[in-house]
Amino acid sequence: MEETLWERINRLMARLSEQLEEGPPRAPADERELAERIRRELRRYEEHRQRMSPPDRERLLDFVVDDLVGLTRAYAPTPPAEPPEADEARAGRALRLLVDAGAVLAGSLEYEAALDRLARLAVAWFADACGVHLVDPAHVVRRAAAVGAGREALAGLGTAPLDAEHPHHPIALALRTGETVNVAEVTPEYLRGIGPEPLTREALQLRAALVVPLLARGQLLGAITFIRTRGGRPFAGDEVVLAEELARRAALAVEHAQLRDEAERARGARSEFVGSISHEFRTPLMTVMAFAHLLQEGIPEPIPASAREHVGRILAAVGHLDRLVEESLGFRRAEAGWDTVQPESVDLATVARESAALVEPLARQKGLDFEVEVAPGPTVAHTDPDKVRQILFNLLGNAVKFTDFGGIRLALRTERDHALFEVSDTGIGIAPEHLELAFESFWQADPGSAERGPGIGLGLALVRRLAWMLGGDVRVASEPGRGSVFRVKIPLG
Repeated sequence: MEETLWERINRLMARLSEQLEEGPPRAPADERELAERIRRELRRYEEHRQRMSPPDRERLLDFVVDDLVGLTRAYAPTPPAEPPEADEARAGRALRLLVDAGAVLAGSLEYEAALDRLARLAVAWFADACGVHLVDPAHVVRRAAAVGAGREALAGLGTAPLDAEHPHHPIALALRTGETVNVAEVTPEYLRGIGPEPLTREALQLRAALVVPLLARGQLLGAITFIRTRGGRPFAGDEVVLAEELARRAALAVEHAQLRDEAERARGARSEFVGSISHEFRTPLMTVMAFAHLLQEGIPEPIPASAREHVGRILAAVGHLDRLVEESLGFRRAEAGWDTVQPESVDLATVARESAALVEPLARQKGLDFEVEVAPGPTVAHTDPDKVRQILFNLLGNAVKFTDFGGIRLALRTERDHALFEVSDTGIGIAPEHLELAFESFWQADPGSAERGPGIGLGLALVRRLAWMLGGDVRVASEPGRGSVFRVKIPLG
């Protein structure tokens, strides 16, 4: 079975613990405390990770794995080429750099600003200058960061021609081969071969250069260049490993940022499309509903009873479509941040019964039991009653939709400073691997079933967003074939 990300983290933590405890002490007390702090953070993350969206969890866990890989590499037993004290100090410095780099890359949503800070870290720790170049979808190379001594010249190096006329340009070579280029000795002849103008060559005063490609899941995203000027030494083997580790996590940050940007653009286009279509639907729906009501009222003339039954079905169908339109518009408002909370003093027991009264007839039509239970105790809260109604209506409507036998139950109780609503059913349930997906927009548990009635997969996504807006949350427990229980927690004040 393929190892999950969380299992990999636990394995790395176990390995790190062994390396910190076994043999001669390779880590001082503060490094042991650092490892223990990471372990505590992971425990806290495990407690709260269900509140994070899958992309946010994946991004955070990837960085955690990278940090732990760096930790285990830093303390992995290797034959010492130097006295143990020097080896320990070097490993400690590498560890600090990796931890700082992880914090820089994980702590910013603007990846180019994060790359600039990463370059500054590299200059502070083991290089005289550092530059980052990215390759855009059109395969054009552009400079994203240039820091350190002679950074203007480094910018010039980054914009030098990268075509076949300069096959030995280190950045071009790294981008072309996807492999690290380590230039141990930069001679005047070498500089003439890579193409910069004489003034640039003089300004650079290069001694050594190290160019590492930025690769993520096999895709070339750019390169990071480390430079040492005259008087510096070549990049040694362990420094190359450290540079490649920095490049690996930088590539991960760039990839995640690009994927996030693409997702944001897609989400914006989707939201705009949903809003436009919903508005376009609403006008003809209102027209159909108005004429159906006129027919039902006998205008312009009375209609037979059999026709009245058909008109009733038309009104029911139009009403359902109108609710879908309102759901779509509500989701768009919440996603775009246009919706606001209008708190007031409200009796949640009354809101629960009113919401249940709207859905109970639908449950009775399917032959389902329907129960509302309010536990003794205060049920008055300072919250937005309309949003609470929308939450309960969506959950109860879903329960009716996906339950064919048995019943549905809405329960309300208060615990300390919050109210807890439970909507339970005996329906088809949700597979364990789909529990988090259930709250994703446009995801449906049973999209291929026409008997379930029309839906677009926004109900639960809207429920979660509304719960968050009220300062609460929603969780689900379910078992395929045994039903589901949705729990909504809302602050009382």
